[in-house]
Amino acid sequence: LRLHNITTVQAQTAPMPYATISDGAWTSESTWLHGDVWDIEAVSTNKSWSIVDIQNNVTANHEIKTLGLFIDHDKRLTIQGDNLVENSWYLALNGTIDLEGDSQLIQTTTSDLVTSSAGKILRRQEGTSNPYWYNYWSSPVGSTGATSLTDNN
Repeated sequence: LRLHNITTVQAQTAPMPYATISDGAWTSESTWLHGDVWDIEAVSTNKSWSIVDIQNNVTANHEIKTLGLFIDHDKRLTIQGDNLVENSWYLALNGTIDLEGDSQLIQTTTSDLVTSSAGKILRRQEGTSNPYWYNYWSSPVGSTGATSLTDNN
């Protein structure tokens, strides 16, 4: 192998996946492995084809759309306010997704859920008591160990 016209060695910082390195806000550069290079903390430019690996406790107060979302064991992704978390391909839930306010997790028809015995979703749900209003509540996961399937899938 011979390199042409390359005079310096560059760090490999391709976001595959975007990974966290410390607890903090999603919008903070210091939360992300290469936050000074990546644009993941810039909410307006987040891509729905991103693969995100949450290896720390992260808090977000905005919409998150991902292709792949990994939440490590004993780690938490907290979504504040009334925001959407949408996953379109692969959701590895080994930690916790904490949906505060009216935040929601939406898995598209092509999204696979893989959970461990520690994976969970915390949801605070309010309903309306009225014969003319409907409250639609559903969950992609059940009670821990409620199925005979591998990894609750």
